[in-house]
Amino acid sequence: MKLRYIYSFLFISPIIILLTLVSSKKSPIEPKSIAIESYYQDLLSKCIAYYSNIEEKNNYDDKFEAYLNARTYFKKAEPIMAYFTTEVYESLNQATILAVEELGKENYTIDQPYGFQLTEELLASNEISSEEWNENYAKTLAELKQLNSIKMSTISELDFLNLFRLQVIRIASLGIAGFDSPRKASLKESAFTYQTLEFLINEHEVHFKNKQLFEKIVSELKSSINLLETGEFDEFDRYHFIKDHTQLQLQLIQETAKDWEVFFPASDAINPISSSLFSATTFNADFFDKTVFTKQKSALGEALFNEPLLSSTGKLSCASCHQKNHYFTDSLVHFEGQKRNTPSLYYAALQNNYFYDSRSHNLQNQINQVIENPVEFNTDITEVTTKILANEEYSNKFIAAYNKEPNPVIILDAISQYIKSLHPFNSKFDRNMNGLEASLSKSEKNGFNLFMGKAECGTCHFAPVFNGTVPPYFETTEMELIGVPKDNQNLALSSDLGRFDVNNIENRKHFFKTPSIRNSSETAPYMHNGSYNTLEKVIDFYNVGGGIGLRFELPFQTLPSDSLHLTEIEIKDLVAFLNSLKDEEEIY
Repeated sequence: MKLRYIYSFLFISPIIILLTLVSSKKSPIEPKSIAIESYYQDLLSKCIAYYSNIEEKNNYDDKFEAYLNARTYFKKAEPIMAYFTTEVYESLNQATILAVEELGKENYTIDQPYGFQLTEELLASNEISSEEWNENYAKTLAELKQLNSIKMSTISELDFLNLFRLQVIRIASLGIAGFDSPRKASLKESAFTYQTLEFLINEHEVHFKNKQLFEKIVSELKSSINLLETGEFDEFDRYHFIKDHTQLQLQLIQETAKDWEVFFPASDAINPISSSLFSATTFNADFFDKTVFTKQKSALGEALFNEPLLSSTGKLSCASCHQKNHYFTDSLVHFEGQKRNTPSLYYAALQNNYFYDSRSHNLQNQINQVIENPVEFNTDITEVTTKILANEEYSNKFIAAYNKEPNPVIILDAISQYIKSLHPFNSKFDRNMNGLEASLSKSEKNGFNLFMGKAECGTCHFAPVFNGTVPPYFETTEMELIGVPKDNQNLALSSDLGRFDVNNIENRKHFFKTPSIRNSSETAPYMHNGSYNTLEKVIDFYNVGGGIGLRFELPFQTLPSDSLHLTEIEIKDLVAFLNSLKDEEEIY
């Protein structure tokens, strides 16, 4: 049985779920919170009952049926559970791997996985009498019962719309991709979650001033449920589902917010007014960087980005490696003195970690490391500040943009502001998703469907950015061990130890951050070491099962090691889709 193994990259600070409510212009209309809580408790009770029954059944078929019933009610409860009890939900739905929480160099904790995915794996392998089974069963059941004691407060209008929007994004980016469904049952499970959204919207009917809007939403949810219930995983048309349904639902949610006079938080990853998953205004870049973006600061940052004055020699700038005409790469295997390929800066701001080994957690620190690197700028921010202060033109620009003279903090911030501007979402694919044109070929559409389905690319490169930043909260950027070879001969593993070199943790050897594959058609060579020079070679690598498929010894590989069985035509379609993610040149 194929399983999806994903390491979540955890940080010292806990995940903070932003549930800050913004007051509406009017007094809130109380929803039927009692009915909603009763509905949720009924789902949870049935989930617990069926999960408890697993141990009571005497044969495999009955045990697995009990599990499937428990899983059904768990997924039906998902929209509410994931919103109000996020951490518990994610624990119960986690991948079947060791969770490593890094606390500092050579300081970490390892938590054994538990929950529904591990339950399914152990049942499928008939390991239901093992110590691992007993521990998983007991912990999962205890966590579920703990949720029974949680009483939801009154669900505000904003709570509901936020929950609705997050679940729509979760289904489009994770659900239909099979992120948490080893059995490829993700379509029907997504239908279950939509059934709960249908119940919730019906409970909020009284809030609608525009009754036609309400009817339109109900009709749209029913349509989505029908498509998901009848769809088959490998053949499902994810392109048209997202284009015709996800995108419409996001628009309808915005219309509902206006109808109810409710305002989404400005502090979330998704912009308050966003009605598209594939737009330059979809994301709030300030969420990732915790600074305030302005065009004036960005323009100043662009000038500094291209300024050789910042380097010790006065000959090297950020643009020396991140060249605009090469989509902010340099087309080299690696820059002189470096051992890793230069990544594109497009969409770089829409993540939580920087560098291939994730050693930096904000843009300012990333930029400062470049300044201090002996084979790059070979100086320090203090010296850079002195040079800029001596330049009257730059000093005046800083006063205009920041209302103060240049200092180390705002110099780094200015450059980061420019990088934050580089997420145009202007590709052929985006324009088609937004209904601006109908130009995607059958091959390109099929490539996207493969990417999000059979090829399993979308379970690491999450839509819409297609990087490792996990929807729908976008608070964590994952790292993976896929087993990249030394070169395109595929004879030996790359010697680069990746994350291990940062923290010296043994089971972080060869772990690297998952980058965005947007504009990948223009940014060869590929992988952290530039080992492949064509997209076809990259896909071949995944098709054989990564490093393990190449017979490398990798006990912690997170990539599934069995073949994807992609045909030559399917590989061509995947390449066609990747080519469609090229942003248009006029953005320059």
